[in-house]
Amino acid sequence: MKKSNPIISIKNLAKSYDDQTHVLKNISFDINKGDVISVIGPSGAGKSTMLRCINQLEIPSKGTIEFHGENIDTLNINTYRSHVGMVFQSFNLFNNRSVLGNCVLPQRTVLKRSKKEAEKIAIENLNLVGMGKRMHFRTNNISGGEKQRVAIARALCMNPEVLLFDEPTSALDPEMTSSVLEVIKTLVKSGMTMVVVTHEMQFAKAVANKLIFMEHGYLLANDTPENVFNSCKDERVNTFLHQEYNIDN
Repeated sequence: MKKSNPIISIKNLAKSYDDQTHVLKNISFDINKGDVISVIGPSGAGKSTMLRCINQLEIPSKGTIEFHGENIDTLNINTYRSHVGMVFQSFNLFNNRSVLGNCVLPQRTVLKRSKKEAEKIAIENLNLVGMGKRMHFRTNNISGGEKQRVAIARALCMNPEVLLFDEPTSALDPEMTSSVLEVIKTLVKSGMTMVVVTHEMQFAKAVANKLIFMEHGYLLANDTPENVFNSCKDERVNTFLHQEYNIDN
């Protein structure tokens, strides 16, 4: 069977803020249709910066990012971001708008959908993440876990090919974390292509078909979760997983 071309291809990606601060160092990997890629590693490894480069919130210092074979530097940024959505750890919602309004606005602005169509799609996705009954609430009157579910619904409204999650549960308590992870698991079952930066090791191990480990800006492992957790030859990766997170084989 002929292998399909990747949706996104990252090639020798590097990011520096000055001559001394090298955040990303020659990162290369592909995101294929249906992939669920968990990105793990210690704080300060460059994981979030990498996602921000993929979404063009940061401009790489070197390397290329291709979307269906085209350099993203040549693409309209709003059109590209409608295909490659991002869910932030800090939600990034408009507190002066309702839950529904947060999901309608980007559709109207970027995709030029009618109000009726945008509202229909927004309601469908809010129901999907369990927020349909709160669609008329202001976002400053809902919990953190609910805000994150709204943020996921907003991203889904754009019909993205790929969803990027930047530590989506890091600001949440355990109960809220569980509810958001369940939403992400639902998206996994639907076949959504996604890259999830996370510190939730058991979640990363359970849902991903690929696991990336980063440290000090380097990509030290890119393999199946089973191989990374059970037979990785990089000693630093093993130390992180088996000592710091007490992950058993």
